[in-house]
Amino acid sequence: MLVAVAAVSISRWQTPEPIKSGEVTKTTEPRPPAKPLVAPFDGKTAEIGQRAWAEELGVPAEFENSIGMKFRVIPPGQFLMGITPEEVEEFRESFGPDYSRDLLNSSAKQREVTLTKPFAIGVTEVTIEQFMRFVDATGHESKVEGRPDNAWRQLITLRETARLPIGFVTWHDALAFADWLSRKEKVTYSLPTEAEWEFA
Repeated sequence: MLVAVAAVSISRWQTPEPIKSGEVTKTTEPRPPAKPLVAPFDGKTAEIGQRAWAEELGVPAEFENSIGMKFRVIPPGQFLMGITPEEVEEFRESFGPDYSRDLLNSSAKQREVTLTKPFAIGVTEVTIEQFMRFVDATGHESKVEGRPDNAWRQLITLRETARLPIGFVTWHDALAFADWLSRKEKVTYSLPTEAEWEFA
């Protein structure tokens, strides 16, 4: 599935200029600045943070692009990324010491991560219909074209399957899709980082 081409850089959105001393504003109450979220937090806190950052950036908390992809603003924040020592122990019991040794030496170990900038991420996976708009506009041919597992080409002809997540595409296909969408929308689309994906 092409779930990865769902991050949008919010760098193009300008943070509102600070109010200068002596300026009159329409609001009587100053709005507190949006703050990064620090995990753990619940869904209500996440929603409040998303709305605050969307307001700070001057964008809706959830928005749709020109090909029907829905995105949600994700605030910057801090969280523990990776697997816990308890999860490592579960792996050790389930898969044996060799597997868990590799896991312990990998980047999967739990560590604190800080995301310093807000971003937007797709609410759902990229659909067959959305991906086909890219293919139709560019003539893009996947490296998996012609392989029997490239079933999405046949699925697009059925209206009820057009909204299913796209599958059987490569990382290069995902990058090409993001590049096309960036040029089309004049906004930077990219694959989310592992940290962005886990935080979202």
